Amino acid sequence: METKKATIKSEAVFSDDKNHRLFLRREWDRNKPTALVIMINPSSSALIHTDMTTVCILNNLEALDYGAVEIANMYSLMTNKISFRFNSDEVLLHPDTDAYIMKSAEKAQLIIIAWGTIGENNQRVKKRQHDILKLLEKHSHKIKLIGDTTGRIGLHPLTPQVRNGWILEDFAYEAWMKNYQASLSLVKKSEPDKKKSVKGTSEKAEKAGTNGVKPQENEAITSCTTSEPAQAVQSHENHSGTQEIAS
Repeated sequence: METKKATIKSEAVFSDDKNHRLFLRREWDRNKPTALVIMINPSSSALIHTDMTTVCILNNLEALDYGAVEIANMYSLMTNKISFRFNSDEVLLHPDTDAYIMKSAEKAQLIIIAWGTIGENNQRVKKRQHDILKLLEKHSHKIKLIGDTTGRIGLHPLTPQVRNGWILEDFAYEAWMKNYQASLSLVKKSEPDKKKSVKGTSEKAEKAGTNGVKPQENEAITSCTTSEPAQAVQSHENHSGTQEIAS
């Protein structure tokens, strides 16, 4: 018969108003390497309380022979549902968020990008990802992605296929940066077409105004026609479904 004991040390940093979590560390073996995991935004994990995402991270890193994890996020606001439509980056980000990411990156032996597919269809989120990766440029050789046995990579820790086993794959840093710049070029090329569309909508609204619509109503019509649809993204840290959520 054998008795084993272990102690998990926990450390967390929150904003004064407790709305933002900037840093979370769990350590169970100080003699083994530390991994930094970067996700979307914090949900409910705190000093003691541990949500499902953090449990999956701890279990998989321990199995990979790591002794500690530091968890950081693209956005520091603690919420179960993150809204990009109604919240600016000033609301979603604490001013010290990037400083804590860099501090963890400096001492971590491994950096895991685990924000899943959220940036694929949202240019604002993709820019935030680019800004973080630019900060991590000198540590790019340490960056990995979570993969599964089918060859998929870039998965979130709550993806069912990897909850109980990670395959860490190299992150193609230079290729990602080139693709980002290419996407910016496509956006710039499409801007003239968008302006034409808005102009056409405005002209229609003006014609409608000559048929008895008041000027104030014209402005409302133009605003509603050209506004972007609302976007609300469920936080991966609290998501227990069977598919990844992308914006």
